[in-house]
Amino acid sequence: MNQTFIKNKDTPALPQAVNLTFDYIIDNFDNVDDTWLAVEIDGTSVWQHKVTGLEPLTNVVLDVGSYMTTAKDYLISFQLYANETSVNPMTCLAKFDDVNITVLDFTMNGTFASMAFDAGGVVLWGDIAWDAVVPPETVFTIRTR
Repeated sequence: MNQTFIKNKDTPALPQAVNLTFDYIIDNFDNVDDTWLAVEIDGTSVWQHKVTGLEPLTNVVLDVGSYMTTAKDYLISFQLYANETSVNPMTCLAKFDDVNITVLDFTMNGTFASMAFDAGGVVLWGDIAWDAVVPPETVFTIRTR
């Protein structure tokens, strides 16, 4: 099963910048060995799962931001690989459902004000710092009083 996803703008390769979520279920499984489910983006494998029998409805969340940083069309493929184990007919039915791609919008502004911290007396504070990986255009301000 293939689906094209059109990404309209570039995003940084940060954790959770682009998430791919989907559900799958294995309904039938007979005379099959060495069976895998796989997801590829533009021919690059981003997820593999070995199937050993029937499986209930399962939700998968993949962080695919490092595979989808550029604004362009991406081909997402959901695949089932199976090998027969005997001369009897093989049956393996995999269903994929509720496929979603979420792209964070890094152009939004926001403010976070933490709760006040009361040291309980007179205190001479030292340095204040923040450490994180952010897109180059990010502006971050720390204020104290």
